[in-house]
Amino acid sequence: MKTNDPAIVNAMELLKEARELSKAGTELETEAKAVLDEQVRQKGIKSVAGGGLILTLTESAASRFDTKSFRKEYPDMAAKFTKTSNSVIYNLKEAV
Repeated sequence: MKTNDPAIVNAMELLKEARELSKAGTELETEAKAVLDEQVRQKGIKSVAGGGLILTLTESAASRFDTKSFRKEYPDMAAKFTKTSNSVIYNLKEAV
């Protein structure tokens, strides 16, 4: 289906722009963290002030539940306790 509905076209363009901004933001954050890891974290600095900002590093151990292994080991129990939900995924690509 093709549309010229301005509300739909505008929303699609906004979604595309938001995703591009999000990607750019993630890339900038990755770059900044790499510099901070090298210049701050590896030197053992826990807090630093500069440029009107204060950076505080807090390290934490994270754990997560290994769902794949649990399903493999206990398929009946996994099926019993797995909840399903419906969601909508908005895929965008350039029209050719």
